[in-house]
Amino acid sequence: MIDHAVNKALQIIHERYSEHLTVASISEEIFVSPFYFSRAFQKVTGTPPSRYLKALRQFAAKRLLMTTSLTVSDVVAAVGYASVGTFSSRFLRETGMTPTQLRDPAVRDLFGAVGPGMRMMPSFELTAAAHRAQPPGARSAGSVTCTVSVPAGHAPADVIVGVFDTVVPQGAPVACAAVRRTRSAEISLGSVPAGRWHLIALAGDGSGGADSGPHLLGVSRALCVRPGRLTAAELALRPPRLSDPPIATVFARPPARLSALIPAARAGDGPAGGGPWPAAPGPVWTDRVMSSR
Repeated sequence: MIDHAVNKALQIIHERYSEHLTVASISEEIFVSPFYFSRAFQKVTGTPPSRYLKALRQFAAKRLLMTTSLTVSDVVAAVGYASVGTFSSRFLRETGMTPTQLRDPAVRDLFGAVGPGMRMMPSFELTAAAHRAQPPGARSAGSVTCTVSVPAGHAPADVIVGVFDTVVPQGAPVACAAVRRTRSAEISLGSVPAGRWHLIALAGDGSGGADSGPHLLGVSRALCVRPGRLTAAELALRPPRLSDPPIATVFARPPARLSALIPAARAGDGPAGGGPWPAAPGPVWTDRVMSSR
């Protein structure tokens, strides 16, 4: 059961995220000390209240960018940011793309979201193709094997897993994998750099399309990946909760010239059918920014 104070704070944040909220102002409204509020909130949500609020604002901005024709300036004003320049530079730094590039169809097909007003499932075919295109691991890389399970009573689901540096990711994962229509599966993720990582999984209804919203979510505790070692993890998928920090990010680092791949993947061709991806001009993903060649 969620702590009453935390539940009230979550309602305030979700209803008024565009306002100038602080830990002090929220704790005053819910009649607890800032220390108690911060500690209880992090225990329930897994993240500090200030970070949760930031994640919700970023989620709202991405939702408006992807689902409306509002200008970037209008989006910035709607979600409570003071400066377009500050928002755009932070957005680029954290996601690896500009706000305008987020609207590219190439991004939409790899985008996953779970949060208020938006649920999107990445394309199974493109995520699986990105997994196969992962380069061989360096000496400093390790690997992860993840056992995912769908709760009893739920139909088999498409499951997509990404390896992220935080439970509130903004940019692409360092590794990804996908499995088709399963109740329980062991998923291998190779070429994971040494360090501390989180696994985040979305499960869809089996259609695999970008417009099919995920109905199950799984988030792991921090995993310590060591060079040349295998790290095991378990993810019990479950329905999303109000207390979950919202997720809105691409779930794969796309192959180069992604726009040429999308029609083939949607038709079931390309790597999903065993053949090579066609080469054609289009958006090119670098380590940080998607640009045009």
